Amino acid sequence: MKDDNKVVYVHKKKWGPDAGDVFYVGYGAPSRPKVWKSRSPQWFKVVKEFGYDIEIVAKGLSKSKALTQEALLIDQYSWYELVNKRKGAKFRRSKSTNTYNPILEIEDKLV
Repeated sequence: MKDDNKVVYVHKKKWGPDAGDVFYVGYGAPSRPKVWKSRSPQWFKVVKEFGYDIEIVAKGLSKSKALTQEALLIDQYSWYELVNKRKGAKFRRSKSTNTYNPILEIEDKLV
């Protein structure tokens, strides 16, 4: 499919005592992990202090699968000090039912 071109990525601290720690989880076009535009002030603060490395976690995904994978990773890395504004899967609401999506229901969509 034409739209199956999304990537899911993490930004990790490059140096310092917490080198290698994930501080941001994101998704987007294959070029998005390297783009500095539209990042939060918190993201810039971490990058200025620690630098960053990029790890592509998944690629070739639809937007829906990429968003789901991003949410699951935000939950997985929630014990890190993430600068993400978007919440993980445990806290996202279903638009159709206005209820919280159980994590297992979301994981089943990642076939």
